[in-house]
Amino acid sequence: MISEHTLGLVTMARDGSSQAFEDLVKEYCGLVHSLAFRMTGDAHLAEDMSQETFTRVWQKIRSLRDPKAFPGWLVSITRRICLDELEKRNRRMEAGGEELLLENANPTMPPEFDGKRRILEKAMALLPIRDRQLLTLSYHRDLSSDEVGIILGMSPGTVRVGLHRARERLCGLLKGKEDELLA
Repeated sequence: MISEHTLGLVTMARDGSSQAFEDLVKEYCGLVHSLAFRMTGDAHLAEDMSQETFTRVWQKIRSLRDPKAFPGWLVSITRRICLDELEKRNRRMEAGGEELLLENANPTMPPEFDGKRRILEKAMALLPIRDRQLLTLSYHRDLSSDEVGIILGMSPGTVRVGLHRARERLCGLLKGKEDELLA
């Protein structure tokens, strides 16, 4: 639910008030950064995505018909910007090969798992972007199906089905590597 104060800020920003927009940025920067971070897993990239989001919002706020829709509209823009960036990274990863894959590998995994990390990151990179998002948000970020659904614009049931299928695809890619992973 959007407060009357925020509703007024949205209306004034829509009418061109840069001060009202600045106040909206202050009010929603935490939400946008959190969402971007959860989607990208990279704090610096999340900052860039947040800036891009607010730049796009400023450019398009006059087209927002219903100020009450602002929070959902903001989340949709943030999500789209992050998805676009993840798709670009995926294409660069496919073009750049293993060096880029390992450069972007999950830094939170312990160093002793380097060999295992390489195997897992290679398999993850081969999955469709939606599968990677589901697995990363659910397991690496430890989010519930409801939270993942909000971020990805899916129902919790669709998230659970998608996760099941993503796990099956990941298992298929890891088939034959069990000894290396369990060593």
